[in-house]
Amino acid sequence: MLHPSIPMSFVMSAGLVQVETSLAQAQNRRGNKFVLVQDCFRHFDLKAVGTDEVHLSLFEMPGAFIFGTDERENFIGAVWKFVTTDLSLDAERIWVSYFGGDELANQRLAADEQTYRTWRDIGVPQNRIVGLGKTHNYWIQGGGLQNQESILRKCGPHTELFYDRDPRRKCSAHCQPGCRCGRFVEFSNTLFISHEFDPQNNRLYPK
Repeated sequence: MLHPSIPMSFVMSAGLVQVETSLAQAQNRRGNKFVLVQDCFRHFDLKAVGTDEVHLSLFEMPGAFIFGTDERENFIGAVWKFVTTDLSLDAERIWVSYFGGDELANQRLAADEQTYRTWRDIGVPQNRIVGLGKTHNYWIQGGGLQNQESILRKCGPHTELFYDRDPRRKCSAHCQPGCRCGRFVEFSNTLFISHEFDPQNNRLYPK
């Protein structure tokens, strides 16, 4: 039995669809923490399937959601424990990206220093923590199939984990997450929804 706050959708292309109702109806929400594993069909990037070793069209995607409070230190710590202890991934092969600041809606968004400090406190070396701009590390909700420009879109910085497949695959001396050379594979994404974006008026509102 699915939780009543989870809407049904024939195509699950992203992890936020199932908790849209809970995000919008905080007063009627049954709890503030959700965990799920979904079948995901990536319909919008099918042309990329088969062109490399990492794009898939149908797969299972796990997700965890916390509403109401910013618990990024605890959440990031739990993610790190899960991938290095529970999954036994080699911590020395993991790189981290975070939002390093950028321009959006005619204003300057500061770097997500809280997330950066959290990764440093966990013990990730500075040389494996990369600050990237809005293209890579600032999420803005899509407009759906109708691409409705009048709807406010949730947005915020996110932090990603990458597995270094082999340093010998580097494309240059400055090769890092964000490169498309195939050396790094993103396998985890943690989003912190902090604002709403009005695409019609190009304005950003704190959430």
